[in-house]
Amino acid sequence: MDFKKTWSVVSFIDDKTVEAVPSNWIKGQLCYWPPLTGEKLMNAIRACEM
Repeated sequence: MDFKKTWSVVSFIDDKTVEAVPSNWIKGQLCYWPPLTGEKLMNAIRACEM
């Protein structure tokens, strides 16, 4: 079975930002956000890694 990456656009209310995130990071009204910054964060988003 082929794994297809899907994305969702999330609005973060506290800091008033919007980001495209892997859909598998979303559970109900919550969005996982890895404890990473910079290039490591961007790589995790692109790879859909948790």
